[in-house]
Amino acid sequence: MRFVLAYVGVLTQVLIYCIVAWSLISWFPIRRDNPALVILRHIAEPLVNPLRRIVPRVGILDLTPLAAILILIAIPYVLRLIF
Repeated sequence: MRFVLAYVGVLTQVLIYCIVAWSLISWFPIRRDNPALVILRHIAEPLVNPLRRIVPRVGILDLTPLAAILILIAIPYVLRLIF
């Protein structure tokens, strides 16, 4: 069971890093067909898009990446409590 918890922990960390990188890169004028950006978008958008229907925008800020990161941080802790 420790292997599964460790795997989930590493996976959530990688997903968090991808969301942070995708969010930071979106602030810069980079071509949208950049291969690195395409990979980050394919990883991050499926996690963030469902939350866009729930989390409202605050002015020009989109807080859905933050909500996705908070959920990803909570997953390993909840699994450790259960198992």
